[in-house]
Amino acid sequence: GSYSASITFTSPTLSSSQIVSVSLTVAPTSPSLQFSANSLSFSYQIGATTSPPPQTIAVKSSGAETAFSVAGQSAAWLGTVVSSTSTPATVSVYANPAGLAAGTYSGNIIFTLPDSSNANQSVTVSLTVLAAPPPPLPTLQVSPASVSFNYQVGGASPSLQKLSITTTSAATTFSFSTPDVPWISVTSSSLTTPSIANVSVNPLGLSIGTYSTTLTVSAPATTNLSQSVSVTLIVV
Repeated sequence: GSYSASITFTSPTLSSSQIVSVSLTVAPTSPSLQFSANSLSFSYQIGATTSPPPQTIAVKSSGAETAFSVAGQSAAWLGTVVSSTSTPATVSVYANPAGLAAGTYSGNIIFTLPDSSNANQSVTVSLTVLAAPPPPLPTLQVSPASVSFNYQVGGASPSLQKLSITTTSAATTFSFSTPDVPWISVTSSSLTTPSIANVSVNPLGLSIGTYSTTLTVSAPATTNLSQSVSVTLIVV
């Protein structure tokens, strides 16, 4: 409001006096908004089936109930829903990371108060988009788990036998290893799954008896790393 007063100056030696008028104008306090949080942060990993959950900001005014509006958001991925256009109110804040590459993004929610020296106030919002996790490793599968050969001295060598080498998902390279035995050999047209391996034996010069060894198929980029195949040769 406005207030006025006067100051009167007199002198005993002068017949007149002087009056000075004084006025005081008290302007109303400009309202401002107060937020339960001045910044928000969201996190999202590419490939997730849902967006980050919304977060809520409580809005109140420094004095009496105050009208306000959310003037806009400075980022396309940022959204808001306001419970009321006057204080007290709540603002639900949403982050939509669809289509965003991995990285950190920043935006602002701008609140506008009409006829106030604090016309614009803002809340900062950040969104961290994490790269997609690496795909799970496949599992190595070798079938059958054992092969057996029979050979009669003086007869023809046994026919080769086949191993199926696969992985449960992505193609994977593999290798073979066997103990130092001269009578077994393994070949494959490809060392990438899926593949077929040929196991053959050469019994020439072996005495009558049973011979055993283990063939190992190794694939480092799998969950189980390797699979073993038992190989038996019976010479009669």
